[in-house]
Amino acid sequence: MNRVTLGVRPIRRAGHGMKGTHTMSRRNLAAIRPIAPGALACTETIARALAGTHSHTASEDYLFLEAWERAASQDLASLLRAAQIRRANPELAAALRAELSRSAAARAGAAR
Repeated sequence: MNRVTLGVRPIRRAGHGMKGTHTMSRRNLAAIRPIAPGALACTETIARALAGTHSHTASEDYLFLEAWERAASQDLASLLRAAQIRRANPELAAALRAELSRSAAARAGAAR
């Protein structure tokens, strides 16, 4: 079984010392990713970005950012990941926010 060390931190075990590693299998690590393989973009901004990349990792990051901007999660890991992607792609993040703001304003106007 492939194992990935996510970080070394003390684990308290009854009758044992304070040393150990926190590991997770690759299968379980993939299960916590919120984006399904082959997922489609909901915005034109992300669709254009996906068309311009052949990197699976970049595609996952773009789709994650889009999902996070549409419904921001409040857990720390998601906040940090979104911040890192926005910092690495400031133009993409600004264009995505602008497109989502326009679509929200259009929905609000249509609801009136």
